[in-house]
Amino acid sequence: MNTYNKPGKKIMAVILALLILAGLGAFVYLFSEKNPDDEQVAQSAYPGSAVTTPTPTPTPPSLTQLYEEELEKLEEVYPTGQPLHLPTTPSEEESTAEEAVPTATPTGTPVTPGTPVTAGTPAEEQQEVSLYYYYSLLNEEEKAIYDQLLDGIEERSDLFDINVNDGVDHDRLNDITHYLYCDHPELFWFTGNTHYTDYGSRISMECEYSLTQDEIAVRQEEIAAATDLFLMTVDENLPDYDKIKAAYDYLCYNTVYQHSPDDQNIYSALVNQETVCAGYARGMQFLLQQMNIPCAVITGMAGEDTHAWNAALCDNQWYGIDVTWGDSDYGMQEMSLSAPEELEVNYAFLLSDDEDFYTKQGRIPDEEFNGILPACTDPSLKYYPNHGLYFENTEDVWEAIRAEMSEGDTVFTCQFANDELREAFLEEFSNGDRFGEIVRDTLGLQTFRTQYCTSENASVLDFWVTAA
Repeated sequence: MNTYNKPGKKIMAVILALLILAGLGAFVYLFSEKNPDDEQVAQSAYPGSAVTTPTPTPTPPSLTQLYEEELEKLEEVYPTGQPLHLPTTPSEEESTAEEAVPTATPTGTPVTPGTPVTAGTPAEEQQEVSLYYYYSLLNEEEKAIYDQLLDGIEERSDLFDINVNDGVDHDRLNDITHYLYCDHPELFWFTGNTHYTDYGSRISMECEYSLTQDEIAVRQEEIAAATDLFLMTVDENLPDYDKIKAAYDYLCYNTVYQHSPDDQNIYSALVNQETVCAGYARGMQFLLQQMNIPCAVITGMAGEDTHAWNAALCDNQWYGIDVTWGDSDYGMQEMSLSAPEELEVNYAFLLSDDEDFYTKQGRIPDEEFNGILPACTDPSLKYYPNHGLYFENTEDVWEAIRAEMSEGDTVFTCQFANDELREAFLEEFSNGDRFGEIVRDTLGLQTFRTQYCTSENASVLDFWVTAA
């Protein structure tokens, strides 16, 4: 029997083979690794297609990468440990950040001894703080006036105009001028005194300066040299606490409490190294600003005397600082010229809280600071408690003295819970019998001389032993 292949069967065979090949191709495509870029190109070639290509999920950055990126951003805006650049106007980046983050208006009450202080805004609401604290409290119109004032004073213009609006009266203009004076210690030639003539929409300002332009230039170089010497001793990677303590130590060790020319500005503290409370406070502010740590100057009364001190931001918390009282040249009674060098600094006034600064130690801020000061509510950084040198009974003090002298130490410092406890210990100490026994047992001295000094404001006692 004759057989033959019909054309239809051949066609069917070809179609079947093609279908099998197409199926295998689809199988390979679906289960093979696809190139996202190829998919995106194919999708772009057919914009009308309903098929969407999922965007590949990026690998999340590690915490280390995020940390390094944030450090790079901070370093770009706030480089530390670099040669001195005197601060001028807030940077463009800083102003933008302030506009983006509304500043809460602090509230507070006048502070009087014996009453708790209510000074300002809790630290958690102060994450975005300008290097110039008082500037950050102003609204945009007031900042514009502040900036105009700053421009005129930086140029040492004897007479210049500023534009104002109806919302700023004479009292508020005085406030703004005072805030600028407190924010900018580098304007050491500006006395803070101004005279002005009101023309309605503009005010003609006349500012009082203590130096000529040539004198300013010479002193700026001297201040820059002195500040750079300090900055070279401070590692830019140190925590805020260590940087603040370094500035506190530097001023206490290198500056003498002494009335002198320019003792109201930083030149006296950093170059002459003889100053009073205003120079200490503005010098501390200036050094911290060089390390990009916000620091405010506060003036007021301490007892019957006018006084100046600081509030500084340390790791997003505000703390009180009083360098004047921390320098033994000012704050120690019965201080002998033979006192050891380590007793040059009293740390009771380094990074303290409002309870100590205002309620216990009796500082009273000037009226213009009412309700605007940052609240210093954290007591955790107090030096003496953190170093085991804070005592609430005399027996613990005797044990600590024996322990330290057993290590060969001849200098001892501590803080008592109150003056009454310190006086009770001094009465025991002055008897001599127990102390003499400790010295003989630990130091092996049969004859010796003991001297001591007490802090006027913080129940601190220092004493030292020398061989007779």
